[in-house]
Amino acid sequence: MRGKDITKSTFFQLFQPIFHEKIFQLINNAGVDKYVKKLTALKLFYLLAYAQLEQLKGLRDISNSLNN
Repeated sequence: MRGKDITKSTFFQLFQPIFHEKIFQLINNAGVDKYVKKLTALKLFYLLAYAQLEQLKGLRDISNSLNN
């Protein structure tokens, strides 16, 4: 269990400079998530960053890794 907490906190520490309040304002002002129900711009960014860090090859690999 402890390993998961460390990984999660490391992931967010790595991207903390990117997730500045200004980024959230830009997303809200642009109306990117206006009609979105589940996959918001921020969640999509997390998903793509995770896939890149895990070196996943495609959508099937991403889906399989999230379902396991």
